[in-house]
Amino acid sequence: MPNESTIAPENKTTMSVKMPAQWKKPCYYFWICDCSESMGLKNRSNNLVKMDEINKAIPQAIEKIRDFQKNNQKGQITMRTIKFSDTAEWVDKDSIPVDQYMWKDLSADGITSLGAAFSKVAQALKTIEDGGTMPQKAYPPVLVLITDGYPTDEWNKGFDELMSQFWAQKAVRIAIALEGADDEILRAFIGDVDNADKKLVRINDSDLPELAENITLATTIYGNPYERKMKAEKYPPEHTQEEEVNKIIEPVSEVVIGPIEDFDHPSETEISSPSPDTSGTTDANSPESPEKEDIPQLHEEIIF
Repeated sequence: MPNESTIAPENKTTMSVKMPAQWKKPCYYFWICDCSESMGLKNRSNNLVKMDEINKAIPQAIEKIRDFQKNNQKGQITMRTIKFSDTAEWVDKDSIPVDQYMWKDLSADGITSLGAAFSKVAQALKTIEDGGTMPQKAYPPVLVLITDGYPTDEWNKGFDELMSQFWAQKAVRIAIALEGADDEILRAFIGDVDNADKKLVRINDSDLPELAENITLATTIYGNPYERKMKAEKYPPEHTQEEEVNKIIEPVSEVVIGPIEDFDHPSETEISSPSPDTSGTTDANSPESPEKEDIPQLHEEIIF
């Protein structure tokens, strides 16, 4: 007699669901674009318009970043653009995966509300729990600022708001300084970091034909996020920005998704130290008892 447990009911269908083998850590790119009136003027050296060159250059850079994504499957790059002139406005409602991202041509008019742009990016860089778009665990975001002039609003107020965010402090910050840009402000934006000089890319009007090449180099080489993912932490108010930046953040092992019913949420997954096996150990006072050693937390280097 056949075992009834092996007989599939005739009135039920079965479904096979293929789950992803791995949760990809996100990496957010933000394009912060000056669309003030000066960006729409022809320059005298070659009659090129900065805004037109930006609209041609950034899609080429995005294509290279898309290729970078294909060759580095551990992370998921997403993009979002904000433009600023009289006001600051998001071009994209949300961040979009780079393999689906389509650049929307920008036009130039108005003044240079950089502080307003900083404030809006600051809101986006808050964690999801705090009303922003950033998960708790991710690669450091990449902020690319492109401008050709001096801000016309209280840029430092917006900048302070931006730099109060954990993910802004840890971000890879790149400035594309077109002719006329304020060097001091852009240096403050980049900060005192490794390769700071290479993350400030100066483009004179005569160099506009090489704009795409320079943006691509900056965003794929010097703008490559750190080779580890990070976790946003809440710091007490008395901690200074310098103390926060100098904190050592250890790399965390890859998060592997199991059956969906066993998966809680990748951002909440924690890597904990294994408990020592106490079976078969001798008394601590015995001369044959081995010395107790702290078992280090297990980590795995992550290459993005």
